[in-house]
Amino acid sequence: MNCVWEILLHARESGFLLSELRFSESRNPSPYMESAFPLLNQEKIESREIELNPLYRFGAELSPMLKYPGLRGQRSVLFDAFFHLLALWDLRSSYTREEFLASRLHAELREGALRFLREDFSLFSLSEQKLLLYGLLSLEKGAEALGIFQRAVGFFYPESLLYLRAEEGEMILSLGVPENERERRRFSLLRKLFLPLYIELVLFWDRHFGILGVAESLRIGECALF
Repeated sequence: MNCVWEILLHARESGFLLSELRFSESRNPSPYMESAFPLLNQEKIESREIELNPLYRFGAELSPMLKYPGLRGQRSVLFDAFFHLLALWDLRSSYTREEFLASRLHAELREGALRFLREDFSLFSLSEQKLLLYGLLSLEKGAEALGIFQRAVGFFYPESLLYLRAEEGEMILSLGVPENERERRRFSLLRKLFLPLYIELVLFWDRHFGILGVAESLRIGECALF
């Protein structure tokens, strides 16, 4: 468990009420975690004393309070009150673990992580970026990359036509949009993120490939020979 809302859920399962918990600032926090338990994968709350890293999500908001010398006497009380309110807010806003991880990944991309992706990532709208982020999180959970790629193509290119020869490791894909620099970069990012390396891709843009026996796909001037 990482964020305070996760701690609250596990505390309830362990028999603690929110009012019984006392949040305090960790002396040796990890910069990558909000919680500061001795065990990284701790699942059970064994004490009402909970140490946290206040700067993990709220550095800008809490730094002035933590540094202000006039608040030293009240610092621990204010810290505890703040995270009690935050725990309730997190739960009531239905801020899921996936949403939190997606927001952190999005922030890291904006701050310069994965620079080879950042510029092309900006070519997508915020809602499209969110879909890509959830796709990456699905990969981390062990989802099949090829399935994510196929769903992403269907979402971003609703007029696309895809034919997969799984046994030969070959995919024939028509995107159904005119080729231009912007679309080349957008599709290149989808391919880098989700298309397995073992798949050989044959790509068409605004022309689709003809399929013998399917008259609609064999219109003269509208399909490419393959």
